Amino acid sequence: MFSTIFNLRKMLEDIIVEHIDVDCTVWLTWLLMPLLITFLLPFVIVVLLYLTALILYVYRLHRVRLRNAYGTDWRNAARNVVAAVWDAHGWIWYGYEVVGLENIPQNEPVLFVYYHGAIPIDLYYFISKVLLLNSRLIHSVADRFLFKCPGWSIISDVLKVAGALNDLISQHQRIPGNISLALLERVYKAKKKES
Repeated sequence: MFSTIFNLRKMLEDIIVEHIDVDCTVWLTWLLMPLLITFLLPFVIVVLLYLTALILYVYRLHRVRLRNAYGTDWRNAARNVVAAVWDAHGWIWYGYEVVGLENIPQNEPVLFVYYHGAIPIDLYYFISKVLLLNSRLIHSVADRFLFKCPGWSIISDVLKVAGALNDLISQHQRIPGNISLALLERVYKAKKKES
């Protein structure tokens, strides 16, 4: 297979060298490099997101073996591996670092209000950095479209991402003492008193 690819590459190279001037190819490469870099970054991010989902699926499927190997819950081990991958990507691609991370309280609750653009890539790096350095997971709230993307359900489950409105409503309806339970108790009590 590699010899076929090498032969195809060699044949294409011979055609290019024979018909196109070398200076033209250098100039064309220089001209198209910003376009290549522009499309390379989103491609790398999408590959990294699906690599995250793949790692989490592998950890979920082999959790018994991994629990014995690490001695903890498979989600914790998977979170740490994914955080290390994202932290390395942020450091290599952007030189990402968090200034003032030591000012985050260790034993008290903290609220981070975060504004992001189209892709919350900085938030992924920040969550990874805090998880690796402080061993604390930042719980996030996401829009409902995120849960409809393939592969995101396991990411949101492991990284404790709550759905904005529908998820929170369904969680509050399961809490003992909610309004629908109170109304049902009134109806049942009223029927018991009448009989």
